Amino acid sequence: MDRSFIAALLVLVTALAPASPADSLNCRLAGNWPFGPTMAVACDPARNLVFLGAGGGVYVLNVADPTEPALLSEGIRTAGRVKDMVHTGNRLYSASGGLYIHNTESPGNPVQLGELSSPRDASGLAVAGNRVYVTDTRFGLRVVDVSDPARPEEVGSIQLPGSTLGVALSADANHAFIASDTAGFRVVDVSDPADPVELGYYLAPGSVREVSGRDNLAFLACDDSALVILDISDPASPVVVSRTMIPDTPLGVHADGHLVYVANHRDGFRVFDCTDPAGPELVGHYDTPWQCYDIRVHGSLIYIADWGCGLQVYEGPVGIAEEPESGRLRGLDLYPNPAAGRVAVRLGSAGPGAQALLLYDASGRYRARWTLTGGRGEFDLRALGAGVYYLRTEQHDTAVGARLVIAR
Repeated sequence: MDRSFIAALLVLVTALAPASPADSLNCRLAGNWPFGPTMAVACDPARNLVFLGAGGGVYVLNVADPTEPALLSEGIRTAGRVKDMVHTGNRLYSASGGLYIHNTESPGNPVQLGELSSPRDASGLAVAGNRVYVTDTRFGLRVVDVSDPARPEEVGSIQLPGSTLGVALSADANHAFIASDTAGFRVVDVSDPADPVELGYYLAPGSVREVSGRDNLAFLACDDSALVILDISDPASPVVVSRTMIPDTPLGVHADGHLVYVANHRDGFRVFDCTDPAGPELVGHYDTPWQCYDIRVHGSLIYIADWGCGLQVYEGPVGIAEEPESGRLRGLDLYPNPAAGRVAVRLGSAGPGAQALLLYDASGRYRARWTLTGGRGEFDLRALGAGVYYLRTEQHDTAVGARLVIAR
């Protein structure tokens, strides 16, 4: 056998080996699809799909069994390296040179609906209704109307200093939060999409590479090895709440409930409990085999775009912030609770369709997948041991969940 092939195989096996205890905390490798290079990841939890952005296209993977992700399609082609993606409904939006729009109703055969070129290079995306907010590295922010996805149309734009790399939106979609590299963090009023106006900014000690938002907080991945949390209750005057030093170079950040996940390049990823934003607590870490560029989360499953090692799937801490002395969170009701043989679940203001309901044990390990129909369901608990469990689903693109106690 060729020695160069053996050497390459040994490198790959070493790279994919599980991290040692010193390189991990409360996280473990669940599965992988080790083909890259990849820089972006998005997911559709309701259909067990993960979209993995690569050089010149997107892979569509089935992760119903997270231990063995399976390729469904590699038919999505783009002009350049995919730097960001958002999946909502049956549409996938990709930033790859320009903006690409694909219909994923048939995940094994995605169909391109439209595209829009960029002045320089599309780098970040956020979506609200029929508008897509696109950052262009040397241009700024563009607001694109996708009411007709075959003919996406720019309806407004604003030039911003620095290299605009990432974007997030406020809950009401009236403000865009921009990661603007050496020009820091910028806040733009987009309530009038035809006339975006910059309101305020924060100049970080290092370059701001990515941003995520939750409530009145913005979470910044800064390349001077820091996670910065800002109070943006007054968008015109962001205020630093905390600055947490992290090894290596944070490239991505994703807020999910009270947990914040940081894609930390050669250091893998880190998970912080930000219940108290003034004092983030490290609750999870895993040193991934290559370079962690992007991160998305559903329940206790963490999906990583890990450059040359493709998609890596991990089990980590469950991101459910409970209401004290309650089995209810943001509209998910359980009865009875504690329960023994069966439990009834109701999701407030749910639509008529089916929704996935995921069950995790107290350690955050995935245990079962159930289905709510019209926001309701009744489930058999007899195969589960006594203890504390967590149920999780999504409502209007927001994670909701509750604690379930099984008593015998």
